[in-house]
Amino acid sequence: MVISVSIVEDDAGIRESLTQLIGEAPGFACRGAHASAEEALRAISH
Repeated sequence: MVISVSIVEDDAGIRESLTQLIGEAPGFACRGAHASAEEALRAISH
């Protein structure tokens, strides 16, 4: 079972680091990385 994660972080460097960290963690998959909650909600709702 893989746990899907979507990251919301306004700092691009931190967002990239979290995306990489979660993407490499066993049992997790990063499905999205967004700079704002509004951006994340638009991506999730479509």
